[in-house]
Amino acid sequence: MSHWKCFYHIVWATKHRQPTITVLWETLIFETVKTKCTEQKCTLLAINGTEDHIHLAVNIPPQIAVAKFIATIKGASSHEVNKSIALEEKFRWQTGYSVHTFGERALKTVIDYIERQKEHHAEGTLYDGLEPDED
Repeated sequence: MSHWKCFYHIVWATKHRQPTITVLWETLIFETVKTKCTEQKCTLLAINGTEDHIHLAVNIPPQIAVAKFIATIKGASSHEVNKSIALEEKFRWQTGYSVHTFGERALKTVIDYIERQKEHHAEGTLYDGLEPDED
């Protein structure tokens, strides 16, 4: 039997960092991410964000390429928003993303940072390198 713990902190933003993630969209996006994680046998440890980006802490099996996992999640979530909500302009994510590995000892810190995203942005207590770049 194989044993693995592959923890990732993944972040990506809306196209052009547009502040378009409303409460309604956030719920739909987060639910889609949770569903897709389960389908891929990944463990979603935390998810949160602001109006222009989201953060995930996830345990991804080594047989799944991280880039493929992210492409699947981004594609499915934007598809669900566009399918479910009538919009003048399609909802889109930026092309890129940020991904950082971390060890089990950092798990509590990473989850806390993600769960407190809105608070961190309101207070300006952001961790360098863990927020998305401009597209």
